[in-house]
Amino acid sequence: MWLINCNAYLLEFFHEPTVKYVILSHTWRDGEVTFKDIANLDHACQLEGFDKIRGTCAWALRFGFKYAWVDTCCIDKSSSAELSEAINSMFYWYQKSAACIVFFDDLPPSPTGADTIATEDELRECRWFTRGWTLQELIAPSSITFLDRTWTFRGDKKRLCPILSLITSIPVEVLSQTRPLDNIAVAQRLSWASGRYTTRIEDEAYCLMGLFDINMPLLYGEREKAFVRLQQAIVQQTGDLSIFAWNNLHVKKDALYRSSPFADTPWNFGTCTLVERLDGIALPRPSVVSTSAGIQFSTSIAGRFINRNRVELLHLQCRVKLGTGGQSNNSNLVMVLPILPTPRGYIRHPDWGVQQFPQWELDFQPMKEISLTRPESAISRNSPKDTTKDRRLRIKLSLGRQFDMDLLRYYDKHWSYYPTHLWDSGDESFFLDEHSDVFFGAVRIGMRAESDLDPNYKSLSRPADQCWLFCCLVDGRVQVAIFNNPTNTRIIKFPGFQPQRLGNPYYLSNLGHLFRGAARDGEVFPTKCSIKNGGVDITVSWRVGNDMADNPESRDIPGSGYIHILKT
Repeated sequence: MWLINCNAYLLEFFHEPTVKYVILSHTWRDGEVTFKDIANLDHACQLEGFDKIRGTCAWALRFGFKYAWVDTCCIDKSSSAELSEAINSMFYWYQKSAACIVFFDDLPPSPTGADTIATEDELRECRWFTRGWTLQELIAPSSITFLDRTWTFRGDKKRLCPILSLITSIPVEVLSQTRPLDNIAVAQRLSWASGRYTTRIEDEAYCLMGLFDINMPLLYGEREKAFVRLQQAIVQQTGDLSIFAWNNLHVKKDALYRSSPFADTPWNFGTCTLVERLDGIALPRPSVVSTSAGIQFSTSIAGRFINRNRVELLHLQCRVKLGTGGQSNNSNLVMVLPILPTPRGYIRHPDWGVQQFPQWELDFQPMKEISLTRPESAISRNSPKDTTKDRRLRIKLSLGRQFDMDLLRYYDKHWSYYPTHLWDSGDESFFLDEHSDVFFGAVRIGMRAESDLDPNYKSLSRPADQCWLFCCLVDGRVQVAIFNNPTNTRIIKFPGFQPQRLGNPYYLSNLGHLFRGAARDGEVFPTKCSIKNGGVDITVSWRVGNDMADNPESRDIPGSGYIHILKT
């Protein structure tokens, strides 16, 4: 760390800030004194920016401090290593300073005399409140003195705290350092940067690292990816799902952008100034891992109808604080993110922003591992298809008209689907992508009676209790077969068929190779079989088409079910 000796205007190096120093916060203008400039003091004195250094040193000496730090000349920006260290240490350096002075070069002196406290209207006109780097410079120091363009006192952080809170939307308890930063929802902290500018796009992320105690390498040239990297680091370190509470539906960008899990600018968090967390013992924050497939964590997906469309929702463990006294007017409203399943994980729903619902209206599913991914990793950016119009193979069971509904209520539909990562349970369909020619799906179908309701209860232990449906695309056509026991069928041999291995994609691929070969050889596969359990005898059949009602053969079989295959 380089510090200015205020008596000689010379730089001195310290491995750690072991001496007391004054630190300057300001906005850059033309003619600033750089690290190279200050080595030649005669040249540096001729630059317009030297007045800031002179004023800072004079103020420090006046109050008994020998050293000062000014970012323009105390960082050797020609060294990428030193620049990276300085930016990663910036929050700490402001935090450890003996005093911080904020110099408003656009705040005129008070007409009523010296030491007049600046008003809210005067401060709102200052450019300092619109810059990205000055955000951490306001939060980190415990003591700040505000000076106008004549270096005249215009207030301190303690006295101006309520006004500063109104201007910046930062809570008073954060500015007064009575509430820890990590007690504030991530979305709210990111909202403080909304409306602030940086010269370099990457600095929108780098200037926020200190607010989240994040350290990461600087990669100038990565543009918006820097802010994405920052969000990835934040969610892995905190597990705070409010980071997905950003909205940008007012921004005219394509569905691929709106479906990304992370925002590309802090401006998208402008609506999150009142977001607060709901986690704790009841809602522990998940452990989040970043992989090539996206952000992975364990959660419970909820379902709800929005405008007559059933949408899957991710509980963000946060709400919007309303009212006064730190209490929400309706503490039961929680924030949820509509998401869409894809073959490689979930994406943000491109047509729905973050929603608020009473928690009891949400139908939560069992906990499971999910992946939030970028849309282009699920569907190619070069593809003309929209993310909401995937190719699918739908498989639906519909009971026949003559089925005894009174008897049905004692039974449970037990289905298993492979490959599981391509199955969309909400839409009861398999995803198909550009590799559909090698797709092979297997579905186990069974109707099981509840043991405590039906004395004829039997488990799914025999071939007659269940059936297997295999499906794939052969030369663009849907090919389906249904068997009670794939091992014993005379049409196609599946040697040593082991249902427990269907979760292995390589085993499933081998079965698909056999099935597809038989189909190309002209084999005719069975279209129906029976399931018997607890007094129920269901004939299950399949067909391809949009409307199941025009299949009289299956419809008129008493106690029958349909397997409906639809390629879209």
